[in-house]
Amino acid sequence: MRYQTIIKKLWRKKNTKLIKDIQKIRLYKLLGLKTITKFNKPLRLDKARMFGYKNNKHYFVLVVKIKRSSNKRKARKGKVFGKISSQGCKKRKRNINSKEKALLYIKRYSKDIKIKNIYWLNQDRRFKFFEALCYN
Repeated sequence: MRYQTIIKKLWRKKNTKLIKDIQKIRLYKLLGLKTITKFNKPLRLDKARMFGYKNNKHYFVLVVKIKRSSNKRKARKGKVFGKISSQGCKKRKRNINSKEKALLYIKRYSKDIKIKNIYWLNQDRRFKFFEALCYN
């Protein structure tokens, strides 16, 4: 069997002890990174190859760290003042998922980067990590 097929089979069963340990070790490394970090090679090579990654000098990987939170509107002093019509905190909610947030972070980081694909890497109770395949 090829190396990639073995890795694919391992990642399909994420509940196994081996994968859980790998994810924990990676999570500790990822927590120390900045919001956007540039790498030459992807952390999940099988997934990157599936999405079209090639081992060229033009390809690189960005790891994006995003805070996990609901899109609630911030209220002054922790409570909403005023009439009954304005009592909801979730009224003006941006319907955007965490993957799209990661894309926005990357576009803010550099406008001339072309993004091939983006996928989930790991998550914590505070953060979600995504890996973006980019090229020049």
